[in-house]
Amino acid sequence: MIRTGLARTTASYDGLSPPFAPAVAYPELSGLWRDSLEIGPANSAFAGVRAALFALGLDESHYDTPAWNPLGDLVAPGGSIVLKPNFIRHWNPLEEEGISCVITHGAILRAVADYAWIAAGRDGSVTLAEAPQMDCDWERIRKIVGLDELVAAYAG
Repeated sequence: MIRTGLARTTASYDGLSPPFAPAVAYPELSGLWRDSLEIGPANSAFAGVRAALFALGLDESHYDTPAWNPLGDLVAPGGSIVLKPNFIRHWNPLEEEGISCVITHGAILRAVADYAWIAAGRDGSVTLAEAPQMDCDWERIRKIVGLDELVAAYAG
């Protein structure tokens, strides 16, 4: 059986900036961030990822508690997780469509990475792996997505 987790959120990244902190101190993040969790403005992307993981039925019995680990059945503490976003290129030939359809937004990456870190734990690893098109300016992608700020948030 293949399961699908869906979530309905605001279809906008307006007002979000790196490192794309959640707008709520969700209880499951307390172990990951201890007392250093920054709370940001309304972040429907983070809420949407969280809701989609719950909709998949992942670790249902612990949902909305500090013990909720929706990816915990997929990787053991100390394990390795590879995240593969889509960073196709730093521009869209259909300019009116915007950049979000060729690059995974940093707010989505942040939410997925937080849950990956919860599963892998402090002794585990979370690696970002990507191979954009040859004509891509990687430095521009890093800036657009806010990768440096995301990495700094986890290093802090």
